[in-house]
Amino acid sequence: MKACKELTIIIPTFNSKKYIAILLGEVCKYVKTVIVIDSYSTDDTLEIAREFKNVTVLENEYVNSATQKNYALQHVSTKWAMFIDSDELPEDGLMDEIVSVVDNNKVGVNLVRIPRKNFFWGRYLGRAGNYPDYQSRILRVGYGKFQDKEVHAQIEIKDGAVESLTKALLHDDFTDIESLLIRNTRYYKYELDELKKTNVKWGVKLQFIKPIYVFVKIYFLKGGFKYGFIGFFWSVQWLIYHFMVAAKLYEYEKRSTKYRKIS
Repeated sequence: MKACKELTIIIPTFNSKKYIAILLGEVCKYVKTVIVIDSYSTDDTLEIAREFKNVTVLENEYVNSATQKNYALQHVSTKWAMFIDSDELPEDGLMDEIVSVVDNNKVGVNLVRIPRKNFFWGRYLGRAGNYPDYQSRILRVGYGKFQDKEVHAQIEIKDGAVESLTKALLHDDFTDIESLLIRNTRYYKYELDELKKTNVKWGVKLQFIKPIYVFVKIYFLKGGFKYGFIGFFWSVQWLIYHFMVAAKLYEYEKRSTKYRKIS
């Protein structure tokens, strides 16, 4: 197999030894250059990454996902860059589809979206797991960057067309309750920072109506009920997620008011 010379793959990591060897083993054979952008891991992530000859390791203090990816983008010397998270894997045929898009180099196409299949406790949940969950992941370098958002940032391009692929990323982010709680606690902070940045205020709609709407949408409208208890748990945890994000905003506003009164 001839590796693609015009595509750099960027992988953000932090204590990712559980995934990184498998991911690099899947993608390194398709490209000449892989950049691992690490947030000062304390496990064996970087030692494992350096075992792959076409991997360049960068370290940068983590602010948010968008900042980290944009930092890595500055170090890309190829025409195209692809971003893939350490807990994702390309399904069969995806990398061939990506290389084909890059090699064909269609005029006017500056961004490529990849569908994503989300797994919970090892179960693919289809539309209930938000499929196709398109992720903007492949960028013609120089034509865009990740949004200035604290969480869930996508790539924004200056101009040009967007193409969508058919093969998917496999996302295995939720493997057990402990990791889910750790992940969500971290994301509550990012969500709060984004709400503060965009000047969103706490209210009944955000605290109660939105969480209930999300549950109904996932469990009933998108078919979460088809997956038994796993589908129910998945739907409930998203209700709790949005409820807690709003509660964090409520807490922040009350604390800010209290401090102003004291001062």
